[in-house]
Amino acid sequence: MLIIETTSDSKKKLKNISHILLKGKLAACTQIIKISNSSYIWNDELESKKEYKIIIKTITKNENKIVQTIKKHHNYDVFELSKYVVTNLNEKYEDWVTNCLS
Repeated sequence: MLIIETTSDSKKKLKNISHILLKGKLAACTQIIKISNSSYIWNDELESKKEYKIIIKTITKNENKIVQTIKKHHNYDVFELSKYVVTNLNEKYEDWVTNCLS
């Protein structure tokens, strides 16, 4: 199983990305989580804002299409885009993810 994540200050943008991925059967499940505060350096200035994180649960073969979808629909010019290969300890859950996307 693969998890892909990105953040944004627009919950609406992340919901749109989620809808596209789920409808296209590129993700079995997505979660949008509110981050109470995100702090970072941008243009040599300290910034702080509320953001949201989308967690996308998928399989490896969908990675490139998901990355392209995020790049196309994200509202930031420079954004985090991370992936994690997950060893799932619940075989039934992993089977469910795989079956959703096959």
